Amino acid sequence: MSSPKPGKSQSSGTKYGGGSDGTPHPPVSYSEVDAGALLGALIAITDAGDAITFGRTSEGGAYYVGILAEGLLEKFYLGSCKDAEVALQRVAVLARQ
Repeated sequence: MSSPKPGKSQSSGTKYGGGSDGTPHPPVSYSEVDAGALLGALIAITDAGDAITFGRTSEGGAYYVGILAEGLLEKFYLGSCKDAEVALQRVAVLARQ
Protein backbone atom coordinates (compact mmCIF):
# COMPACT_ATOMS: atom_id res chain seq x y z
CA MET A 1 0.00 0.00 0.00
CA SER A 2 1.40 3.40 -0.93
CA SER A 3 1.75 6.12 1.67
CA PRO A 4 -0.48 9.19 1.43
CA LYS A 5 0.77 12.36 -0.20
CA PRO A 6 1.95 15.09 2.17
CA GLY A 7 -0.98 17.05 3.58
CA LYS A 8 -3.49 14.27 2.80
CA SER A 9 -5.13 12.02 5.37
CA GLN A 10 -5.66 8.31 4.96
CA SER A 11 -9.37 8.77 5.57
CA SER A 12 -11.60 6.01 4.32
CA GLY A 13 -13.96 8.65 2.94
CA THR A 14 -16.58 8.17 5.63
CA LYS A 15 -18.06 10.86 7.85
CA TYR A 16 -15.61 9.81 10.54
CA GLY A 17 -12.55 10.78 8.53
CA GLY A 18 -12.54 14.46 9.52
CA GLY A 19 -11.00 17.32 7.59
CA SER A 20 -8.17 17.12 5.08
CA ASP A 21 -5.69 17.18 7.95
CA GLY A 22 -7.56 14.38 9.77
CA THR A 23 -9.08 16.61 12.45
CA PRO A 24 -12.82 16.27 13.05
CA HIS A 25 -15.06 19.14 12.01
CA PRO A 26 -18.74 19.78 12.68
CA PRO A 27 -20.97 19.06 9.70
CA VAL A 28 -22.98 21.86 8.14
CA SER A 29 -26.74 21.74 8.59
CA TYR A 30 -29.51 23.29 6.53
CA SER A 31 -31.32 23.92 9.83
CA GLU A 32 -28.89 26.85 10.21
CA VAL A 33 -29.83 28.38 6.82
CA ASP A 34 -32.62 30.96 6.71
CA ALA A 35 -35.87 29.14 5.88
CA GLY A 36 -37.00 32.06 3.71
CA ALA A 37 -33.89 31.74 1.51
CA LEU A 38 -34.46 27.99 1.13
CA LEU A 39 -38.16 28.33 0.34
CA GLY A 40 -37.62 31.30 -1.97
CA ALA A 41 -35.06 29.39 -4.04
CA LEU A 42 -37.23 26.26 -4.12
CA ILE A 43 -40.30 28.14 -5.32
CA ALA A 44 -38.50 30.37 -7.84
CA ILE A 45 -36.52 27.52 -9.41
CA THR A 46 -39.44 25.11 -9.69
CA ASP A 47 -41.83 27.85 -10.90
CA ALA A 48 -39.31 28.47 -13.70
CA GLY A 49 -39.64 24.79 -14.69
CA ASP A 50 -36.23 23.82 -13.35
CA ALA A 51 -35.13 21.56 -10.49
CA ILE A 52 -33.06 22.17 -7.35
CA THR A 53 -31.37 19.72 -5.01
CA PHE A 54 -29.84 20.28 -1.60
CA GLY A 55 -27.16 18.29 0.16
CA ARG A 56 -23.77 18.35 1.79
CA THR A 57 -20.36 17.38 0.53
CA SER A 58 -19.32 13.83 1.35
CA GLU A 59 -17.32 14.91 4.39
CA GLY A 60 -20.17 17.17 5.55
CA GLY A 61 -18.10 20.35 5.66
CA ALA A 62 -19.87 22.34 2.93
CA TYR A 63 -23.34 22.85 1.53
CA TYR A 64 -24.14 21.54 -1.94
CA VAL A 65 -26.87 23.03 -4.14
CA GLY A 66 -27.55 21.64 -7.59
CA ILE A 67 -29.78 23.33 -10.16
CA LEU A 68 -30.92 21.47 -13.26
CA ALA A 69 -31.94 23.92 -15.97
CA GLU A 70 -32.24 23.35 -19.72
CA GLY A 71 -30.63 19.93 -19.36
CA LEU A 72 -27.54 21.31 -17.62
CA LEU A 73 -26.59 20.83 -13.97
CA GLU A 74 -25.07 23.81 -12.17
CA LYS A 75 -23.29 22.83 -8.95
CA PHE A 76 -22.63 25.16 -6.05
CA TYR A 77 -20.40 24.28 -3.08
CA LEU A 78 -20.83 26.76 -0.25
CA GLY A 79 -18.63 26.85 2.82
CA SER A 80 -20.80 28.75 5.27
CA CYS A 81 -24.41 29.31 6.21
CA LYS A 82 -24.15 32.94 5.05
CA ASP A 83 -22.67 31.87 1.70
CA ALA A 84 -25.57 29.44 1.25
CA GLU A 85 -28.17 32.12 2.05
CA VAL A 86 -26.63 34.65 -0.36
CA ALA A 87 -26.36 32.06 -3.16
CA LEU A 88 -29.95 30.88 -2.67
CA GLN A 89 -31.26 34.45 -2.73
CA ARG A 90 -29.24 35.16 -5.88
CA VAL A 91 -30.48 32.10 -7.79
CA ALA A 92 -34.06 32.91 -6.76
CA VAL A 93 -33.72 36.38 -8.30
CA LEU A 94 -32.15 34.96 -11.48
CA ALA A 95 -34.92 32.33 -11.79
CA ARG A 96 -37.59 35.04 -11.69
CA GLN A 97 -36.05 37.00 -14.60
